[in-house]
Amino acid sequence: MRLSIKNIYKSKYFHVATCLFLVFFAALIMLPYLAAERHTGHDIKYHFTVIRSLSVAWEQGSFGSKVMELIGGDYGYGTGIFYSTFPASFCVILMKLFSCSMITALYFELFLLFGAAALIVYWFFVRVFRDSRTAVIGALIYMTFPYFLWDVYVRFAFTEVFLMLALPLIAWGVYELLYNANKAAFFALFITGYVLAIFSHFTMTVYITLFVGMWLLLEGRKTFKAATLGCLVIATGIVLLITASYYLPMLDGQKYDEYYGL
Repeated sequence: MRLSIKNIYKSKYFHVATCLFLVFFAALIMLPYLAAERHTGHDIKYHFTVIRSLSVAWEQGSFGSKVMELIGGDYGYGTGIFYSTFPASFCVILMKLFSCSMITALYFELFLLFGAAALIVYWFFVRVFRDSRTAVIGALIYMTFPYFLWDVYVRFAFTEVFLMLALPLIAWGVYELLYNANKAAFFALFITGYVLAIFSHFTMTVYITLFVGMWLLLEGRKTFKAATLGCLVIATGIVLLITASYYLPMLDGQKYDEYYGL
């Protein structure tokens, strides 16, 4: 009987049921937010304005510009230089694809973020602990982590919530490199995670990198091998190449002066 129960936890039916449950739980997390007539978090007006500005830019054929026309009294503010517009751009794409309102697209995007993050964490923990029950608990704890819930319900730090996807991908990639020597999985997970992180919130990515660095140092024997260091250098180079369009203008003081007329 005990063996039979153990096999259930390892079956594909259990995994499917668990994934459906996690997606359902993500929908439940969204209910308190949907019930509010208007969210009054500190950052929501800013994000609403960015989304509206990008929507106008889409219609005018200038989608992707770093200047937000509706910000700063319609003068145009180079918010895209310092803050990534990727999360807001994804919301605009949903609006255009499904012909829905901004708030509907925004809620749907948040739901996708919570659901996808839960599934990624679940499969990551299945990989690490080889135990589905531990993976379920870990995914639920991650979804209800106070920092993320605070960002959604109180601050509405839209771009930081997007990091929910990036964190487990980066951790999973490092795990595959250090403990399984799985280079293909490392490159796919690590690069995807870091690109998402940089395009979501550059400052938080710096903090993430500090923790990744400490992890690598703690596993010094595994890290300081030619093959491992080579993979890290190549992956870092690819990430920097993909995200160059975002961080180079931010670091370029001359472009900063041009945008502000200094």
